[in-house]
Amino acid sequence: MGLILAFLFIVVIILAIIYWQITLSIIGVIFSIWLTKRIIKNHSRQTIRSQSRDSQWTNRRIRLRRRSMQRHLVTINGRAHELTDVQFVDLNNFRSEVSRLEPKEYDDFLTTWTAKLVDSSKRGNMLYEIKGIIPKKKFKMLRYVDPSTQKQYLCFVPEEIKSADQGMAWKFYLTEEEYDGINAEA
Repeated sequence: MGLILAFLFIVVIILAIIYWQITLSIIGVIFSIWLTKRIIKNHSRQTIRSQSRDSQWTNRRIRLRRRSMQRHLVTINGRAHELTDVQFVDLNNFRSEVSRLEPKEYDDFLTTWTAKLVDSSKRGNMLYEIKGIIPKKKFKMLRYVDPSTQKQYLCFVPEEIKSADQGMAWKFYLTEEEYDGINAEA
């Protein structure tokens, strides 16, 4: 009898182990299915969010592109120029830099805006040309030293000016010949 009880006890333990293995396997399968569904659901949500974000970025790009296509009408020297947003911002940056320019910063300013030296005279006058801020428009700037104060100055001159001395003559409301006739500037 003791042997049969021992045998039954072992069979019950084996059946219990098999039951728990089957139960744990079923729980594992159910958990795997549940986890897979969650992953698929999250992935689809992320895909939808990502597509939504992409469409938001696309819409934002379209709005920015449309905005950059807006035109600004700017009058310079009596002529109207139609500018895009980017050109308008460049022009405003250029104007603000010119307005707060110090004589010690002239070289940096001219280098930053890629000014090209057009002409220099024996009197130390230098004529620079800056292109690219406004299409088909050149800004000409005259750099000179005031003989009475020995300070350097930088000023705009009309586009038609071809030489540095012609620019100085224009500043003093003289012709180039009259300016050449002046021996010493006061």
